[in-house]
Amino acid sequence: MGVKKLNAAFGAVLMCLSLSSVAVSAKEAPVEMDYETLLVHQDEHGDEVKTIAEAGCESAGEYSFTCGESGTEYHVTVPALGHTWGETPEVIQKADYENPGVEKYTCKICGETEERQIPQLKKTNSLAVSRNNLQADAQTNAQQDVLVSEITLSPDSLQIPVLETEYTVQAEVNDDAADKSLTWQSDHSEIVSVYSEDSATGTLVAHKAGTATITVSANDGSGVTKEMEVTVSNLLDGLYADPTGKEEGTYYYQNGILQKNVTDVRKIGGEWYNLVNGKVTGNTVAENSNGWWYIDSSGKVDFNYNGTARNEKGLWVIRDGEVDFSVNSVIKEKVNGSSGWWYVRRGEVQLDYTGVAKNDNGWWRIVNGKVDFNCNSVEKNEKGWWYIRGGKVDFGYTGVAKNSKGWWRIVRGKVDFKCNSVEKNHKGWWYIRGGKVDFGYTGVAKNKNGWWRIVDGKVNFKCNSVEKNEKGWWYIRNGKVDFGYTGVAKNSKGWWRIENGKVNFGYTGVGINSNGGWYLQNGKVDFNKNGRIRWKGKSYEVRNGKVRLYTNYSMFQRAQNMSSRTNWLILVDTRTNKTAVYYGSRGNWAEMKYWNCTTGAAGSPTVKGSFTVQSKGLAFGSGYTCWYYTQFYGNYLFHSILYNPGSKTSVQDGRLGINASHGCIRLSLANAKWIYDNIPRGTKVYIY
Repeated sequence: MGVKKLNAAFGAVLMCLSLSSVAVSAKEAPVEMDYETLLVHQDEHGDEVKTIAEAGCESAGEYSFTCGESGTEYHVTVPALGHTWGETPEVIQKADYENPGVEKYTCKICGETEERQIPQLKKTNSLAVSRNNLQADAQTNAQQDVLVSEITLSPDSLQIPVLETEYTVQAEVNDDAADKSLTWQSDHSEIVSVYSEDSATGTLVAHKAGTATITVSANDGSGVTKEMEVTVSNLLDGLYADPTGKEEGTYYYQNGILQKNVTDVRKIGGEWYNLVNGKVTGNTVAENSNGWWYIDSSGKVDFNYNGTARNEKGLWVIRDGEVDFSVNSVIKEKVNGSSGWWYVRRGEVQLDYTGVAKNDNGWWRIVNGKVDFNCNSVEKNEKGWWYIRGGKVDFGYTGVAKNSKGWWRIVRGKVDFKCNSVEKNHKGWWYIRGGKVDFGYTGVAKNKNGWWRIVDGKVNFKCNSVEKNEKGWWYIRNGKVDFGYTGVAKNSKGWWRIENGKVNFGYTGVGINSNGGWYLQNGKVDFNKNGRIRWKGKSYEVRNGKVRLYTNYSMFQRAQNMSSRTNWLILVDTRTNKTAVYYGSRGNWAEMKYWNCTTGAAGSPTVKGSFTVQSKGLAFGSGYTCWYYTQFYGNYLFHSILYNPGSKTSVQDGRLGINASHGCIRLSLANAKWIYDNIPRGTKVYIY
């Protein structure tokens, strides 16, 4: 350190030096350097000072430093500091009119003591002393003259049954004694030792059995003493109240010594007691090497106790007085005066636990350690989120249930966070995303049963419209996408071309629904379209977007309610003797052909009902020839009018538009051939 730092470190030392008392010498030649020069030198060069010998009260100090600039080594000698005596001396002997007194001073630095004489008191008759001073001196002299005449001890004798325990004895002297200080001594300090901090109180400590005499002596030279006999006997061994009376309770002693280091559950006198630092302590749960035990109010283990009890570490399940660490369940108990079912883990009631826990009867909603039978919600534990009904996990439930955070997809009692579907509960069907009902979603979503119209997270079964999701626009019927529908359907934005349930925005042409045919441009009905169009080889008139696709509207409407296994449908009206051929699908049939025909005569009527196209053949007949037959039921056929045998030009019976056949449906040769060539097996034939 530099000289400044030396000055700080040895504050009292360097401050005692006079500037001329510091001698500095180089190894080669001594150099005188005063104290201020040292400080300047240290500041400018930052010299490090080393201690060779510390300066003391009676010994000089020696230090060295090397000049940081020149490299020269210097030695500095600091003279002895001298003693610094305390301001208040200890009076050993007071002065009086006969003898001088003695007082002792102590050095603040080294602790050295020095006794000094107090001058003898002098009597004076000086007239200059005031009357008040004379009276004060007289009073002081009178007090100094009164000596101790009596010492009283309380108690005046002791029988001590314990060792290493403090007993106090009070001493009093006559009130007018000038010096009330006393000295306490024991004649056998190995049996009973004594010390006193304020003269009036002696503190006794017994160390072994025996007898000692305690002597209390006045310090004023009066020679007055008082003795008391102290007997150390009948040393306590077992449980006793504090014999000093200072502490309440019962304590454990062995051979007269309080067992302060004993914290344990021990068997004493046939009973097991809980000891904490040697004191019997009750109303707790305490441990020893054999287990954890319920301690009653008397501090004893109660082996008959069954229930719960608390200590500073928690609340515990007690069985026959002992903590049952094997309990890991939800059990019925009374806790803090409250009966109920409680969650216990390793014998401890989990008052800080809120979640879901199990026992042999099921899984339960736990709130602050207790089953909440009022819970009807979705709650979690470390294994997942669970549907709770009446406080218990309902593993039989699969549906949608709610808690404060939302509505959730439940599968066998547990939230299925992998669910992305449409699922139901007693209030409806719901759109689930990541296991949770998405109330913010409006669109079209699917489950295993189909695709559904969702409005604010819920299926809208009243929806009959065209609605969208991220994959397109869909035809909805009663809340569900109708993938079987091909035709024209509407929503608030217009009328749209539907193919297999989905809007086809690339479609331009004619579409059909139960209201008729419509002209569509880019998938949407163009209500501004007027004129004639060609579609599938035929010319049609369009007015305000509607296409006239039929010859017989009544027949056309009847067809829209029918379905066929193929894209073709044939209707026959036996009253008007008309045959119509349609192409499309249910609700979307377009008239392709409309012909006159001949059906069965009154005595041989054509069969009525729904049938399907079956086998086909080129011709049949005996005495006539019918060409291009198509069977639809037994011997009932579509075929040509009757020609003379083998001829396609020589007509035997060419009548059409009447009831004259044997039950078959007669058509012109060209029309019979068209059905023969174009209508596939399985096509529905409806005759009425």
